[in-house]
Amino acid sequence: MTDRAFLRRFLRLAGSGALLLALCLACTVSEGERAATGACPEGEVCSDDTPSGLSFYGPLPGDDPAGTGFLRRIAMGGTSSLAFSSGSFGLSEEEDPAESGRLGEWAVESTAPWFVEIDGEAEPSPHATWTTDESVQLRGLAEGETTLRVYEPGSGALYDRITLGVERIRRVDGRTLGGARTDELAAGASGSVIFRLFGEEQTRLVDEGLTVESELPFERVSWDCVDLDVPADAEEVTFIVAAGHRRWEVRVPVR
Repeated sequence: MTDRAFLRRFLRLAGSGALLLALCLACTVSEGERAATGACPEGEVCSDDTPSGLSFYGPLPGDDPAGTGFLRRIAMGGTSSLAFSSGSFGLSEEEDPAESGRLGEWAVESTAPWFVEIDGEAEPSPHATWTTDESVQLRGLAEGETTLRVYEPGSGALYDRITLGVERIRRVDGRTLGGARTDELAAGASGSVIFRLFGEEQTRLVDEGLTVESELPFERVSWDCVDLDVPADAEEVTFIVAAGHRRWEVRVPVR
């Protein structure tokens, strides 16, 4: 993962003993179309303020913190946060004036707003990965794809753009961290559970607004991750996950 701000955050958590927390606080970076190709996309007029385009930041599955590229498929009825920067995101001007990545005036639009709704003023989910000044909250309305354009107000000149999609959730399961196996929890021990949302053909989806319920106490660590202490006499732990306008029962075996 190339984002230095995330790396510092991870190392601080790991150094304090919160390794499971660090693994669950997952987010990463993807280049915009302009940044990836080094050229202004066909049909666009591009801003001179971002000659190298933008980096986009979004949520990553908690079980893949070293993955490349964040989740670009939003669960239908779900939400996701998206941030962007022209430099090393998360660095203040005092830390690195040349790479603070701050834009001046900006706006974001969806080329297919019937698929993805954008609201830069929306109250983010309590577990949204990104809530910075250069971020927006997204909601998946219907299955399909859209291009999100970050542009200069007034002139309409493009800073950069990225394509995202929306899919209906087909399946939800729980994957465990902190034990010898990824399909079960250890009795009498602490563990973490990642709730995985799947669309068609096993596509991983994001819904940062998902909610979790269980008869056992747990700590919500990130949008898709909880920590809990497993009773020594438990045979399984049951969670109710609400995501994408549906409720799913997730049973995790205990051994």
